[in-house]
Amino acid sequence: MKHIIGFFVWAMMGSMISVSAETSKKDQYAQMKRVVENYYMAHQSHNVDEMLAQYHEDILIRDDTFTAWGMPPLVFESKKAFRDWYEPLTKGAKSVRVDIEGYFLAGRIAVYRGTTYTVTYGKFANRPELDTVKIDYPFVTVFEFKDGLIYRQTDYTDYESAIDQINNQ
Repeated sequence: MKHIIGFFVWAMMGSMISVSAETSKKDQYAQMKRVVENYYMAHQSHNVDEMLAQYHEDILIRDDTFTAWGMPPLVFESKKAFRDWYEPLTKGAKSVRVDIEGYFLAGRIAVYRGTTYTVTYGKFANRPELDTVKIDYPFVTVFEFKDGLIYRQTDYTDYESAIDQINNQ
């Protein structure tokens, strides 16, 4: 009888730990999703401070898209470096909309797929007669999390279709 009660207590504790781990993982994934959604909302509103609030202090942001053309990737190893690059881009963008078409969460990784729609103004080197350009392009972004914030980010964006759209307007 003593062994049966001991086994029952052990089985109950095991199921409680399992439920606790599942709840913990659900909470972790909900937090990761919130951080990414906050990032994209801040991106759409050009709120650089709010974007940067979603990043861990020890960040690495990469855009590997340019490697397809034999160029080095864009790499940012600090919030300041990212701000210095990103803020001037917001000056020429009238509007940005990001539609998330799917995502996947596993462990510390979140993968998001979507389309960015943007309207920009200003002169383009290859099309100086244009004042306003509307473009859309698909993307996939891989986020890695640390301490509940974005720690690593790698973007894969179809800039080639964006360039084709500029050239054909």
